[in-house]
Amino acid sequence: MGYVSICDADKTIQAVKNGLNVVFWFSIDLANQNGVPAVVPSAVQPLPDLVCIAAITNTLAEMNIPVTHMVSVGGWGAPDPVTTFSAAEMWATWKDWN
Repeated sequence: MGYVSICDADKTIQAVKNGLNVVFWFSIDLANQNGVPAVVPSAVQPLPDLVCIAAITNTLAEMNIPVTHMVSVGGWGAPDPVTTFSAAEMWATWKDWN
């Protein structure tokens, strides 16, 4: 597994070719400044570049290289996930965003 903080297609694809099979895109928060459920940039970085991530995922799929893509919530100085709202509320927010 490896963390990717800046979407770099060449580096990420090469890492996967070298054996990386889980990519964690860094990072999002799951609540806005008011504590309301939201998918927002982390406290230490903007939202991951979704267009770039989609292009990399498509390239890897075309190459038939199995890899799992995940997004980090918090970590490396970003706050831990907020737990003041229900999983159902967060799921609805996630579905609206995604």
